[in-house]
Amino acid sequence: MPKVIFLPSGREVEVVAGEDILTAAAVGDIHVNASCGGDGTYGKCKVHVKGAKVQSKSTARLTEEELAKGYVLACQTPVHSDMTVEIPLESELLSKGRTSIKTLTAGVDEWNRQLARLTADPPVVKLFMDLPEPSLNDSVSDLTRVTREVRRRLGVDDVLVDLETTKRLPDVLRAGSWCITATLYREAGHARLTKVEAGDTTGTNYAVAVDIGTTTCSAQLVDLDKRRILAEASAYNAQVSYGEDVISRMVYAKKESGLKLLQRKVVGTIDALVTELIEKTGVDPGGIEMAVLAGNTVMTHLILGVGTDQIREAPYSPVFRFAPSVSAATVGFKKLPDVPLIFHPCVASYLGGDITSGVVAADVANHDGLVLYIDIGTNGEIVLGNSEWLMGCSCSAGPAFEGAGVKDGIRSIDGAIERVSIEPDTFETVFTTIGGKLPLGICGSGLIDSVAELFKAGVIDKRGKFN
Repeated sequence: MPKVIFLPSGREVEVVAGEDILTAAAVGDIHVNASCGGDGTYGKCKVHVKGAKVQSKSTARLTEEELAKGYVLACQTPVHSDMTVEIPLESELLSKGRTSIKTLTAGVDEWNRQLARLTADPPVVKLFMDLPEPSLNDSVSDLTRVTREVRRRLGVDDVLVDLETTKRLPDVLRAGSWCITATLYREAGHARLTKVEAGDTTGTNYAVAVDIGTTTCSAQLVDLDKRRILAEASAYNAQVSYGEDVISRMVYAKKESGLKLLQRKVVGTIDALVTELIEKTGVDPGGIEMAVLAGNTVMTHLILGVGTDQIREAPYSPVFRFAPSVSAATVGFKKLPDVPLIFHPCVASYLGGDITSGVVAADVANHDGLVLYIDIGTNGEIVLGNSEWLMGCSCSAGPAFEGAGVKDGIRSIDGAIERVSIEPDTFETVFTTIGGKLPLGICGSGLIDSVAELFKAGVIDKRGKFN
């Protein structure tokens, strides 16, 4: 198989002949800015091929000068022989800016004040049970002894137990002298026994809450008993290498192994966040009893490895609105213990669990007056309503400013122009960049500033036409 050496990292990757450079980069976990998801339309994945002749399928967005120097689009250039590929700065911007995992603290106190006002009733509960020992008068099975107590305590009709938990049950019961802690996931009309432990372990009851953003993933570690957020962290969703927005991700998911790759990338991002939270707090990962996740409809499908073709094409029907019950191990998480994954339900193809969770957290449905709830992310989602009715819509927000339509549009990373001012008399322009770095491009806030300042200076009129 041909080998590709990527600069400046020097990483060497073997790839199946005929695969494109973008796929080779993905195999080596090397970021190339492919905003369009490998469609060849944006030109953000420009790379420099050194010392090898290649034939690109498309040279759109490249100048004659760039072509003469050996620049190609990574997503449009197949690999048929060994080559060295240099990734220019503008094509690897993700790795130069705010890419590291950040443990956040500023918002934790405010979240905890909000939590104190809410009624806590998590779907996963831990029950300490002091069970009677078997006797000739009470010789029911170990499993029946546990499930009858659960039914009595929780008032459920049925208790579901998997084979592995059943195998562990007799040893745990006797090691704890018939005093055990049962962890249960409550669903409609029944409970699922997910774990049994000897003794009383109800004091360690943690959960992970995850926002699966199109661009950024965030996670919080929550103490369910004390109702406190212990820590939170965020990082770029590693899927951004394969498309800036959900449409581009769905395009990439149709490629061979594209869906599996996108699932692996977002799971890896969340795994890294969970690892950071555990290390920062010192919490025993065995005490994490559930993970609650919220994401738009496309992100929810992708993390479960479910195809998104139906979402992209008329009549725009998702495969599901309520995600099936799965465990962390089923999806491929390595750092999370094998706990239930609970997803916020989606409303439609482009109104997902992220806006659902926001509406619930803001208690919009219990307000008598009219409420407008706005979630401005890579996808912009808006819900309007009150206790009687709710209606919502969505649009592309981030990519409209930072993607294909703006030649030098970039995310809000170090070096992005974020503020602009124009002197009306002299038209002298002053700008600031994130991190005080040399300018690499302009992000959404910088673009909005620019238009406002141009209008105030009389350079453009109210329709945006230049005078």
